Amino acid sequence: MGAAEEKALQELLGNKSGRDVRAICIQGLRRWRKRTGGRTNAVTMHGDLGLNTLEVLEKTGTKVNAGAVKEVFLQRQQIDCMAPVMDFVWWLIRAGLARPQGFNGNTLFAFDMTPAGLRFLDAGDDHPLAPGFPSRLRERHPDIPEEVIVLVEDAQACLDFGLLRPATVLLGLAYETAVEKILMELAGKALVDPQKVRRADAGERLGTLKRLLSGLKFQQDERRLAEAAVDFADQLRERRNDAAHTNPRWPFDSLNEIEDLLLSAGRYLPRLWAIAKAEPAGRPSM
Repeated sequence: MGAAEEKALQELLGNKSGRDVRAICIQGLRRWRKRTGGRTNAVTMHGDLGLNTLEVLEKTGTKVNAGAVKEVFLQRQQIDCMAPVMDFVWWLIRAGLARPQGFNGNTLFAFDMTPAGLRFLDAGDDHPLAPGFPSRLRERHPDIPEEVIVLVEDAQACLDFGLLRPATVLLGLAYETAVEKILMELAGKALVDPQKVRRADAGERLGTLKRLLSGLKFQQDERRLAEAAVDFADQLRERRNDAAHTNPRWPFDSLNEIEDLLLSAGRYLPRLWAIAKAEPAGRPSM
């Protein structure tokens, strides 16, 4: 392994952002996961991460001697082009998705994927820690207010660092913001008093939104999904309130639980926001 291999890796990674490299490395680990068939959770830097990531990169049309260039992932971790790769590995460790397995001096030889990390690889791009999770939400549903998506991104960033309680608070705040904006949209249709919306707390706003559903036009499936989204918002409100108290009823020590909350939030948010676009079916009782 020498300068030629370093140059080859530099050419492959040099024009890619840190987010791009993270996505490519995740694809590489998914290839490793498929190849091993779940028989191991140990990942070597060169033979597993390096080789599989290079094979992903080769799909872009650039051919390299992967068997040689993979050694850069082990022996030259300090060079510039390896920085985003090492950032990715340490992100896995910081987020509780992996743990370091062995060092040779200052060189990380291997890491183990944790159970949460294996779930992350198996879940695909819909996992809340996947790099494009909020971006896909924004692209697919551009009508959802930007400040709501930003709060979802902030919750994901907390999850990146294993900060489960702040992630829950920010996710709850995203939904509370969405509910307030939905009610203000409905106020524009003379279905609710905007001053009452502004004065109400989060629980009162959700109660108002639930009552308004009966006075809005929906197809049968749309109504069911809207009701489910409001129910989820209410459950999330309770968990968010719990996170803000000194003595929560349930601990915030399960990464799996908060991952599920964020994933469900991404799925329900478009259904919740669809309520803002519904037309009145008649004057609801307030």
